Amino acid sequence: MDVTSPTIAVGGAVRDVLIGASAGTAVTFAVLLVTGILAEETELFGEFTAAADALLRASMGVILLTGLVLAIAWPAFLVAERTALLGALEKRAVTHPDEVPTSALRAKLAVPPGVVLARVGMVVFWIGVGLAALFLITTLLMESGEIGLFMTGGAVVVAALGWVVGLIGGRAADRQRERFESLRGGWRRDAARADAVARRRRAALPAGRLPRLLRRRGRHTARLATIGVWVVIAGFVLFYAAVFLRQPCRGCDPRYWAEPGERLIDVLATIGGGALLVFAAGALAGWLVSVGGRFLAERTLGRWIRTTSPQRVDEVELRVILALPSAGRLTATALAFAGIAALILATGMSWSEQAVESWPLSAAGAGMLLVGALVGIPAAQAQARLRNDLREHTSSGDLRDPLVAADDGDGS
Repeated sequence: MDVTSPTIAVGGAVRDVLIGASAGTAVTFAVLLVTGILAEETELFGEFTAAADALLRASMGVILLTGLVLAIAWPAFLVAERTALLGALEKRAVTHPDEVPTSALRAKLAVPPGVVLARVGMVVFWIGVGLAALFLITTLLMESGEIGLFMTGGAVVVAALGWVVGLIGGRAADRQRERFESLRGGWRRDAARADAVARRRRAALPAGRLPRLLRRRGRHTARLATIGVWVVIAGFVLFYAAVFLRQPCRGCDPRYWAEPGERLIDVLATIGGGALLVFAAGALAGWLVSVGGRFLAERTLGRWIRTTSPQRVDEVELRVILALPSAGRLTATALAFAGIAALILATGMSWSEQAVESWPLSAAGAGMLLVGALVGIPAAQAQARLRNDLREHTSSGDLRDPLVAADDGDGS
């Protein structure tokens, strides 16, 4: 079953926010890069070209800083999540000794938090060593003096911190393995018993089918995503080709061609720009449809559980439903996506040469991140409850995700 606790719910919400923030940073970087190329090489923005160029250059620094923060936040979250999860499951084992967490939760603890911390420490150590060697060589060759020595010393400090973190993680991992093995013994016994009971109950249930809405497996999602990627690539290439034909560089005079050439430029710009707009509209519509569809599916699933008697349904369909994120969690991820993009642009505006007043956009971005986290907590709890109700109603037991590692804590 999905074990629920405030700690686990907060961890799920933080994960959703980090996923949205990481995706938002990457997409914002791509959009700014493309826009920057157009601003640098053409007069596409007219009188706003200088302001756009200053904003884009300042925003790149913000993106680098955001990437650094995310690079620290992700491993810190993974360590904190596993540490909190281990403690929460230990408490749950005392109050509910017959409960067995799902294989996905058990798989997370198969790698103790200390091991993750030790690996992060070693990565930081080798990064520090590499930077120290690079700065030292640069100092000796270019005679950069005190600045070079200062940067070398800073890299050495980073390497030392990584080494210390690795040692702390290694020692913590030994203690955490003992705690995990203590839980694992009970889970191995109880999981086998629970699976056997679920199989017997499932065999005794009458055959049934999920509502039609819940049997849609999203077969075309991957195909649509592939088409979207190619639309973006083709749209940008065609649009940039039209811009290049009109003005190869910023300092170049606009070029004018004979009638077939002018018509070709118009066609390329129209098709390319239209393709990018279609993709943007399609992506937004796809997200709205996915959130709305998930919300409707959850309502339908809850109604089906309340109004029908227990029945045996297709395991593949159940596995798909159990693997999909809830509408609330999708909303939390989207809010984090939009929030980090707004913060990057707002900070870039304040850092640019024009120093544009951007606090409303900053406040909006921070607000979206906060609301995303707050939405994600109850969404994670509600999703866990709905999944447990579905497992109970269909006697499905722990339907294992084939991507989950085999060594998930029950010896399978």
